[in-house]
Amino acid sequence: KVAVERALMYGEVVCTERRGWKRIYDLAERAIPDTVLHDELSDAECRRRLVALAGKSLGVGTRSDIADYHRLKGEEFDAVVADSGLVPVVVEGWTKPAWADPEALAKEPRGRHRTT
Repeated sequence: KVAVERALMYGEVVCTERRGWKRIYDLAERAIPDTVLHDELSDAECRRRLVALAGKSLGVGTRSDIADYHRLKGEEFDAVVADSGLVPVVVEGWTKPAWADPEALAKEPRGRHRTT
């Protein structure tokens, strides 16, 4: 198990499935398409994509909301937010600046989320 976890850490194997608490592993070359496996992105491009994905997933959020989604630092968010596709918005009742995914702004509001 320790050897597989080390291989996972170095990207030699990947978790392809989970069954309960058990992980199913495979070699990265077999599980990940070549176009993705050998895609050499800069750190800035990776951060930009993470910020865009976080914004799309959240719909709207503050700097700390969006940065924390993928555990980025605020400075990393600041460096790429302008190129992420997110748009600055003002949310009534919020004291901090916010950003939103344009697709989320185009949709009808669903109402307030309530837990049960």
